[in-house]
Amino acid sequence: MYVYVHNTSEILQALRNGFEVEDGREINVRAEFEVKHSYFDHLQHAVVIAPDYVKRCLLPDAMSFSSLFLTFGLQYSRSFFMKLDESYQLEALRMITSDSSQPSPLACPPPVILYGPFGSGKTRILARAAFEIMVNGVVSKKTTRILICAHHEQSIETFIFWYFGPIAKRQHLPFDVVLIGRNENSGVYSNMYMSMDRFINVASSNIKRLRHVLIIATYTMSLRLHGCLKSADGFFTHLFLDEAAQVREPEAIIPLVLATRNAKIVLAGDNRQVGPNILVLGEEARKFGLHISLLERLMKRYEEIGPVAASYVTKLSVNYRSHESLIALPKLFYDNLELNTANALNERSGPTGYSFVCSDSKLVPTYIDRDHPFVEACIVLEEVRSYLKVMEQMKINLDPRQICIITSTRKQLNHIRDMAYQYKEYEAARKVCFKPSFMILGHEFHAIFLSLFEPIQNDEMNAFYVKSLFNPFVFNTVITKAKFRVVAVGRLNEVQQFENDTLSHSCRSDNRVKCWHEYLSLCRRQGTLHNEKAEIEPSILPQIDTRGGK
Repeated sequence: MYVYVHNTSEILQALRNGFEVEDGREINVRAEFEVKHSYFDHLQHAVVIAPDYVKRCLLPDAMSFSSLFLTFGLQYSRSFFMKLDESYQLEALRMITSDSSQPSPLACPPPVILYGPFGSGKTRILARAAFEIMVNGVVSKKTTRILICAHHEQSIETFIFWYFGPIAKRQHLPFDVVLIGRNENSGVYSNMYMSMDRFINVASSNIKRLRHVLIIATYTMSLRLHGCLKSADGFFTHLFLDEAAQVREPEAIIPLVLATRNAKIVLAGDNRQVGPNILVLGEEARKFGLHISLLERLMKRYEEIGPVAASYVTKLSVNYRSHESLIALPKLFYDNLELNTANALNERSGPTGYSFVCSDSKLVPTYIDRDHPFVEACIVLEEVRSYLKVMEQMKINLDPRQICIITSTRKQLNHIRDMAYQYKEYEAARKVCFKPSFMILGHEFHAIFLSLFEPIQNDEMNAFYVKSLFNPFVFNTVITKAKFRVVAVGRLNEVQQFENDTLSHSCRSDNRVKCWHEYLSLCRRQGTLHNEKAEIEPSILPQIDTRGGK
C-alpha cells in the first residue's frame, strides 16, 4: 500500500500518532486503494503449470510409497557448523539423502517431511543434506541440482552465512552456490549472491548448462526461475522447502514446477508457529483448504495412509538453541519437547528466563490513559537500558543488535523508537533492533522485550489479531526467537482480560491455551513479576505526561 501526501512535519507527525498533531487538532487524509492480485495470480499460475508428475506426488496413496535406502555413505561432518546429533538428527539426514526403492514413472516420490519445534536443527539438517548430496553428485559425476527455498529473505541468507559461506572459506566447493535475492550484495560472501535481474539477464544461460549447482531463493522468487530454467524434463533433482508450514500450499508448489520426474522433495517446518492457519481469514478460502499448509496436509494424509508412509516422516523434539529457563512455555505447544543438556547456552550468559513488568503503577504525577503508550514505551526502554548495563558489568560482550524490542503494532513501535531518540538517557537502546511481531520470522536474538499495549477497537479485532502477541501462534513464534531472556511489559489486569475476551477468536484455530496467563503464573512462581515502578530519569517524567516528551 502506498499513500502519497505532501511531505510536511504535520503529516509525518500525524501518521505516527494516529492522525493527531501536537496541539490536539486532527487532520484528514483521503486515500484510495487499489487491490492488486498479482501475488494470487502467481500462486494460481504455479498450480496450473506444475507438471502432472508433481501434482500426482502431492496426492499420494498407499501404492505411492516404497522403502527408502541410502545410495552413498554420509561423511562430511568435520565442520562444527555441519555436525549433527547422532541420536536424533542423523535419522532425518538419512531420510533426506535416501532414494525411493521403486520410483514411479508417472510421479515423483512422495515428499519426505521433517517437522519439529524452534531450535531443533531443521535448517542445519537441510544444509548438511544439500552438502552431502552435492559432493556425492560431483564424485559420482551425476547431474545434481538443488533448489532450497524459505519464506523470508533473512531465512535464505542463513544458508550462506552459517553454512556454505564458512565452508567455502575453509575449502574449495566443487559446486556452484547462488543465492538469488532482491538486490546485489557487495559485502561478505558477495560471490554467492545474485539479484534476480542479473540472474535472468546474465547468468541463467550459464547456470542452465551446469550439472552441479545449488540455488537458494524465497518461494515467490523461485517462480521467476521458471521462465529461464524451464525444460520438458524439469531442472532440479532435489527441492528442499524450509519453513514449509509457514506458507500457503500454492506458495509451496511454486518451486516444484521445476522438479525433474524423479526429484527428491523435502518439506521442513514447524506447524505450531505463524502460518496460513491464522493468515487466511476468508470463508471461501478456508472452505477449500487454503488455510492448511502443504506440510500439514501431507502429514495428515500420511497418517491416514498408515505405517507404509511412516518412514517418510521424521519428528524432531530436542531444542539446541534456547537456555533451559526458556523451555517451560514452549512446552505448551509441543509434545515431548526436550532440551539438549550439553547445550553451551546454559553457560555464562547474563540474565535469563521470563520476566513481566507491570505498567499499572502511575509513573508520572498526573498521567492519563491516552498517554499510556508513552509510559509503556518508557518502561520498555528502561528495561533494555538496565539489561545492557548488567551485561556490561558482567563483562559480557553483546552486540546490541542481538536485542530486539517487539510490538504488535507499528504505532507502538514508533512510540518506543521515537522516545529512544528523543532522550539522551536511551542512547544505548537506539542500537537495538525494533521489529513488529509480523516481521520476526527468520530471526533469533539474545533477548527480546515485548510491549503488550494494543490500541485497537472492536471493529479492528480481526485485522489486528492476526499479528497480535495475544494470538497463541504469534506468542509462540515470538518468544521462541529469544535464546536467553524474554521481558514483557503491560498492564496486568488488561493482559489477562484481553486474553480471556479473545479465547474464541477464529484465528486461534481451536487453540485454547491461555498463553499470557501461563506466562504470568510462571513469573509469579519464579519471583520475576515486577509491580514496582521503573526507575525513570526524573528529568523526563513531567514531559512524558504532556505528549511523551520532546
